[in-house]
Amino acid sequence: MGTRSLVIAIKNKEVKLAQYGQFDGYPEGQGVGLLETLQSKLNEFSVVLENLHFLTKEEVKALYRSSNTNDLNALEGGYKVIPYIIDGTVIGVVDSYQFAAQSLWCEWCYVIDFDANTFEVYKGFNKRKLAPNERFYGLEEYRDTSTPFHPVKFLCKFKLSNLPGEQEFIQICKEAYKSTKNLQ
Repeated sequence: MGTRSLVIAIKNKEVKLAQYGQFDGYPEGQGVGLLETLQSKLNEFSVVLENLHFLTKEEVKALYRSSNTNDLNALEGGYKVIPYIIDGTVIGVVDSYQFAAQSLWCEWCYVIDFDANTFEVYKGFNKRKLAPNERFYGLEEYRDTSTPFHPVKFLCKFKLSNLPGEQEFIQICKEAYKSTKNLQ
């Protein structure tokens, strides 16, 4: 069963990556994989973001018709696309940013904000309207109003310059989730 997620990278006040992930979106899966990638390739990733662009509708259609595994990773692999971006194999990705508005389906979201020097974790299944100062507040208008769910909700954040180890990351995410669960 898929646990869908979204990986977003922001640099120079622009969303450079908004990558959908079909499987293993929880912190122990996509979260840890992304954490390890950032620990080992943060600088390289930051540099190559300048060359990345969002695909046009025509380019997306061509990718879906493609049988190239690397191309398909660019469509639904979550953080796993980052090594392909770093080595230049992938220079265009699908813009899935608005997926964060659908927290019934977007169960986890990870934001790498190079401007704020943060790695942020957001949780889906959010039934509360976001406050105007929250990152995804602007997506309220794109949410599916046939469900009680609002855009993904902030859970916790880490400094890119001081990322935790795997176990600490998982523990902090679990504790933050427990404390927010009591508010729903």
